[in-house]
Amino acid sequence: MNNYKKVKLGEVTKHIGGTPLEKFVDTESDYNFISIGNYTTDGKYIDNGNRIKYNEKTKEKLLNKNNLVMVLNDKTTEGKIIGSTIIIDEDNKYIYNQRSERIICNEMINPRYLWHYINSFIFKNEVLKRIQGGTQIYVNYKDIEKIEILLPDIEEQNKIVSALDSIDNLMNKHKEIIENEQRYKLGLIQKLLLKRE
Repeated sequence: MNNYKKVKLGEVTKHIGGTPLEKFVDTESDYNFISIGNYTTDGKYIDNGNRIKYNEKTKEKLLNKNNLVMVLNDKTTEGKIIGSTIIIDEDNKYIYNQRSERIICNEMINPRYLWHYINSFIFKNEVLKRIQGGTQIYVNYKDIEKIEILLPDIEEQNKIVSALDSIDNLMNKHKEIIENEQRYKLGLIQKLLLKRE
């Protein structure tokens, strides 16, 4: 741990806020529109079918591969989604909306290391300390970028990312197996019940 140092999030990233773009929603477009409904609590992207036109206004919010995008509000008082952060997997595919913040890593930090870190309970607890509002809670990004993170050297970050990505892949495989078994069980129950009719 002696090669770790504490840095503020804003020292290793820059950020760009979102803007209201709902009027450009277009189901015929190829660009995915990232809004509050696209975040899971663990930082995964949910494709809910929302698409958006690419034009002079929306291209300013086009995300690049390895950008992160964080949701800054929550429709619940528990704050389950607030602070959740998606890592972008490819260029020229995603455009983000208001109440989201684009985070761009500098050369000191591996974007996947930061993605794992931000979506950990350690960071989320810090986010929850900074929430404001009542029925709809929110955080200001100027408060988020002051949160300190543990930063090892880039070689150690890469090792951590490799280990955590392997665990994620294993969990996803197990989840897929369980979902397939549940479908098989449901199909079997239906067949058994139909035989009895």
